[in-house]
Amino acid sequence: MAAPAPAAIKRGRQRRTVVLTGANGFLGSRLLRRLQKDRRYSKIVIFDLKQPETMTAKCQYYHLDLTEPGIDQTLAELFIEEQADAIAHLAFHSSPRHDERMSHELTVIGTLNILKACARVPVRKLVVQSTTLVYGASYRNPSLLEEDHPLNGAGSYTFIRDKVEVEKMLQKLVRSHPDMVVTALRFCPILSRHHSDYITSFLERSVVLAALGYDPLVQFLHPDDAMTAMKTAVDEDYPGAFNIVGRGVLYLRTVLQLAEKTTVPVLSPLASPMVDVLWYLKMSEAPGPHLDYLRYSCIASGERAERVLGFSPKYSTKDTLLAYLGKDS
Repeated sequence: MAAPAPAAIKRGRQRRTVVLTGANGFLGSRLLRRLQKDRRYSKIVIFDLKQPETMTAKCQYYHLDLTEPGIDQTLAELFIEEQADAIAHLAFHSSPRHDERMSHELTVIGTLNILKACARVPVRKLVVQSTTLVYGASYRNPSLLEEDHPLNGAGSYTFIRDKVEVEKMLQKLVRSHPDMVVTALRFCPILSRHHSDYITSFLERSVVLAALGYDPLVQFLHPDDAMTAMKTAVDEDYPGAFNIVGRGVLYLRTVLQLAEKTTVPVLSPLASPMVDVLWYLKMSEAPGPHLDYLRYSCIASGERAERVLGFSPKYSTKDTLLAYLGKDS
């Protein structure tokens, strides 16, 4: 991604139209509620397979499958018809899927169709949800990963490889359309009692497996902080990639202790094949390659987001964990 501007490109006070994908997802539904309350937005155009239940008169819903062949032409026509000012693309799975082909279709092909439509019109602005996991977990990682660090998370982990591919497509779009504002928000894992994914499933188990001899640092993001960053990126123009992370870190062992989990240490060479078998039997939240994130740290720096977006998280990693565990009062 291109380096972010030193400050936001300020927009006028005209009422705007924003296109939203993934409006039924955890972040998408929250963003939809925020946009509906914001008088600066005259219309929210929603592309999804299911109509959200919380729509107001400001919303226009289109039943669309982003993976359908040739859908990019339809998307481009709708961008023009609705006079879209910005696209917020949040239509992504939050957990690994057993049907990797279906997951690839939504993540990569769906995003490709969005980008082709944006390039065809062209759209002025695109904001895309990403993840800090694209950096990969490795013993070679620096203590804090900056946005210009190589995206080494592909490997054999399809769930992350698809997200890396999305970022590479964004980089290509920026090179071919330098006047377009393209923003990628790399969220660290978001933890909430109102959201279910592979992390919450892991923490809900009474007994968890841990690689013997490893205790990586982890970071969590509170959903309120995630939405603050997302709304900021939609409201103003901040081109580039940004790590969106909570304050501070915790050791994985501390997380499991606070969550009152019984830990079963497993020899590292045996852990990945064991988890792959459990994944095949649908008894694990993620496949074997995800164990790298339970062995090595993948901690991203939030300095650029604070300096450029003015984003400073309200909650720390520990605050977020305690809120999830119901121990924050």
